[in-house]
Amino acid sequence: MAISSSTVLFLEKVLLRPPPDPLRGVELFNLHLLDDLLHLGYRLLIPVHTGWKSVFESRGILGRATCIWLSPRGLKGLIATWGALRKTSFDVVLVANVGNGLIPLLLALPRRGGQVRLVLIAHREATSRFVAALRLWPACVVAVNEKIAGPFRTSGFKRVSVDYGIFDADRFFPEPRAAREPVRFVVLGALDNAWKGADTARAAFAQLPGAVRARCELHLASYATPPRDVEPGVVAHPWMPAAAIPAFLRAMDIMLCPSRDERVMRETFSQVIVQGMLTGLPVIASDLPIFRGKLDRGGGHLFQSVGELSRRMAALAENPALWPELGAQGRATALDRYVWDTARFAARYIEPNPT
Repeated sequence: MAISSSTVLFLEKVLLRPPPDPLRGVELFNLHLLDDLLHLGYRLLIPVHTGWKSVFESRGILGRATCIWLSPRGLKGLIATWGALRKTSFDVVLVANVGNGLIPLLLALPRRGGQVRLVLIAHREATSRFVAALRLWPACVVAVNEKIAGPFRTSGFKRVSVDYGIFDADRFFPEPRAAREPVRFVVLGALDNAWKGADTARAAFAQLPGAVRARCELHLASYATPPRDVEPGVVAHPWMPAAAIPAFLRAMDIMLCPSRDERVMRETFSQVIVQGMLTGLPVIASDLPIFRGKLDRGGGHLFQSVGELSRRMAALAENPALWPELGAQGRATALDRYVWDTARFAARYIEPNPT
């Protein structure tokens, strides 16, 4: 049932350039979001690079949304977008992520006049320039974690919330998991990125006592270019489409989340840990705020070093009786906090009289 007939201008920096291959976390999230908003009755106006046509067609978005097709990238693309939007009518601007490349549009659009609301979904930390550009708007900010929300709160924005979750949560569910061998550890994500910590997991696996390691496997899922020099017992998977992940996780026993921050916060939410929690997998995660907050009611353990990770892995591998309790704790938390509902999001943040 439609809840609104508003027209939403959907601005996303990634849509203004050709699509990455493969599509990953935030891009997939936004495609789901667009589809849901259309089902809810919103009219969508989307500036988008022509390279996305086949993706929009395969996702059923083409023909249902009004697309402003762009060929140039960068400043030329922004100028073309502004030219198309100058005399276009819309009720809400939904900015789907932070990005300095959007600042010229965010500064120019309010000059069109009229009462247009702006809603930002902030997946990443915003620069001070980006925060300043939003001050021209009566903006509502929805951040995926409290650290990202912080600069908007300190800058005086009146509506700042921390609210996020994953789509298709019902596809991730546990199955009865009897003690079995090999014990399968899994690291899930875009592992070509070094900060995802696949090397940490491999080092910890190598430090397992020999008798324990002989009964275990470490699955690294997945890579655009899988490494060839993996150790015995380590399986490096080629890129895995999103549709294959739920069944794959149900074949695993214990999830590892060994991501590390570098100069900036790398993990801002981690859909992966939520997928594992929903599947009922015990989790061993690096001691980062993003993971600490998700395991605060149980569901697994944190680690601060390779040696500690290895000891945690060995302890869980030797005690499969603990898996169901930890899995149930994590699943309860994920269901309570981290399931995305677009209708609820729209009613709470997009509608003129939010609930």
